[in-house]
Amino acid sequence: MSGVRQLKIITLIFLGGGVLLFVLFAFALSDGIGSIRPIEDIQPPADPALKWKVEKIHIGSSVDITGWAFYPGESILIYGTHLVLRDVKTGALYRLPTKMVIREDLNKQYPSSFNYASGGFLARARTDQLPAPLSRYELCIQYFNNHQKIFINTHRNVQQSGERTSK
Repeated sequence: MSGVRQLKIITLIFLGGGVLLFVLFAFALSDGIGSIRPIEDIQPPADPALKWKVEKIHIGSSVDITGWAFYPGESILIYGTHLVLRDVKTGALYRLPTKMVIREDLNKQYPSSFNYASGGFLARARTDQLPAPLSRYELCIQYFNNHQKIFINTHRNVQQSGERTSK
């Protein structure tokens, strides 16, 4: 009977440890989402060949920005797109956490032998992390996919309220 009891205890310890690890992992993941990081002012030149669009900016307790970017004639194999907020008064740059969003519609809109579906992005960050009001920031795209190093200033200010869709 003591062997069965020891097995139950060991099972409970491993189960409890697994649950604890899951909770810690979920906390670490949720803490990392929305963390804004200041970056150095190293801006590679803009490339007019880059196709991009900022589709929607939604402001609430977080700022959510969706859109897409890709370089014509090149499938995205290494993803490195980030949205950057530039403070128009100080010039400080803040990189937003940005995730890839698969966008099959890009392949239909821009037909070619290359796959642009990985060009979608979603950036989300808590607004209380920014040191200045949102109206003071200009939206930029840092496109570091594959071998490209392109920095685009969209010349769009992030607005304090509501949604804004590009033309």
